[in-house]
Amino acid sequence: MMKFVLFLLLFVSFSGWSCERLIGTYKSVSETHWNFELRITADSAFLKYTDYVSGVKDTRTDYTVESEGYCEISDNGYLLVFAHRSFEITYSKQLTHSFFGGKGESEGISGEFIEGQIVHLWKGK
Repeated sequence: MMKFVLFLLLFVSFSGWSCERLIGTYKSVSETHWNFELRITADSAFLKYTDYVSGVKDTRTDYTVESEGYCEISDNGYLLVFAHRSFEITYSKQLTHSFFGGKGESEGISGEFIEGQIVHLWKGK
């Protein structure tokens, strides 16, 4: 019985261990109106999306969407799971800065954060 309980505990906590190499905060680098910040911990994932819409006579509406979920290993890399959406992400130890016109590379994550568009996030220091 004790072995079964230990196995069950191992299974339940596996999703927290599975994204251990990704632990940290990742941010988009963009000159556009939208922005992403992804924070991955040992047992959760937090995604913050900010955007704005310009309206009539230079009015602007800002909005923020915050989602809490978790990260797990998938067949193709990693999977972020939130209540409203799940999607695959890939990790790169050397994600190029050329995506935002910079030079060099650093740790980063890529995924379809915006439906139909691959977005790149770089790890903060």
